[in-house]
Amino acid sequence: MNHQAIINALLWISLVGCWSSAFTVINYAVDGLDPILVVAGRLLVASVVIYGVMHLSGERLSWSRQAWGIYTVTALLGNTVPFLLITYASQNVDSALVALLIGTVPIIVWLGAAILFADERLTWRSGLGVFGGFCGLLAIFGPSALGGLGDAVANQALVMGAALCYALVTLYVKKYGNLPALEIATGSILVATAITVSVALAVGTPITPDTFAPGNVLALIYLGVISTALGNVLYFVLIRRIGANRVAQANFAVPVGATILGVVFLAEAITATQFLALALIVGSVYLGTTGKAATAKDAPAP
Repeated sequence: MNHQAIINALLWISLVGCWSSAFTVINYAVDGLDPILVVAGRLLVASVVIYGVMHLSGERLSWSRQAWGIYTVTALLGNTVPFLLITYASQNVDSALVALLIGTVPIIVWLGAAILFADERLTWRSGLGVFGGFCGLLAIFGPSALGGLGDAVANQALVMGAALCYALVTLYVKKYGNLPALEIATGSILVATAITVSVALAVGTPITPDTFAPGNVLALIYLGVISTALGNVLYFVLIRRIGANRVAQANFAVPVGATILGVVFLAEAITATQFLALALIVGSVYLGTTGKAATAKDAPAP
C-alpha cells in the first residue's frame, strides 16, 4: 500500500468515525430535544466552527452564481432535506428499517457513477462489495427488519427520498464540485443552517430551559464540530481523492463503527450473528474500495 493509499484509508476511516459516532451521541446524549432543534443546533455549531477555520486558513467563499448554486444544491441534498425527511419518517418507521433503506445509497451511487463517470465503471469487485455490504446490514438488523416493509408506506417513501438525496449529492459533487473542499463544505453548511433554522422558527419549535442542559449542549457541540463540520470536509475531500462509489460505501461501515462504539463506551453486548455480519461488511467494504480503479483510459470509447 503506497503513501497516498494509506492517507485515503485513514481519511475514509475518519469519515466513518464522524458519521457513526453521531448515532451514539444522538441516541444517548441528546435527551428530550425536538429533532428539528438537534438538526438546527448541530448546523449552527458547525457553521461557526467551519467558517472560523476557513477564515483562519485564508480561504473565502466565492460570490459567483455558479458557486452559490453548488452551495445550495449540496446544502439541500446533503443536509437539510434528508435530515428533515428522516426526522419525520422515523416517528413511524422502525430504526432498523430506516438503516436498511439508507443502506441503498451505495447501490444507487454504484449504478449512477457507472453511467456518469468513465473512471467509475462497474467491476466485479465493486459489485460484490455493494451486494455483500447490504447483506451484512440485513444480517445485523435481522430479516425481521423487513417485516414492516409496506406499512406506513408514505413514511418509508420519505426515507427512500433521503437515501436518494444522499446518493444524488455524492454524484453531483463528483461531477460539479470543482471548488476547494473547505470552501464547498463551508458554503453548504451555512446555507443548510439558514434553511433549517428558518424551518424551525416557522413551525414554532419550543425552546425550554431543559434545552440548554449541559448534556444537550455538549452533544450538540460534538455533533456540530465532529459529525457535521469535520465530516463534511472529509466527505468533499474524499470524493475527489477516491471517487463517489468508494465514498458511498462508508454508509455500510457506519453500523460497524456505531456497534464498536456501543461495545467500548456503552458496554453493549454483541451477538455471534452480529459479529459475523460486521465481518461480512468489513470484508465487503474492503473488496469494494480496494483494487485498481477504472480510469478514463481504461474505459470503453463512447
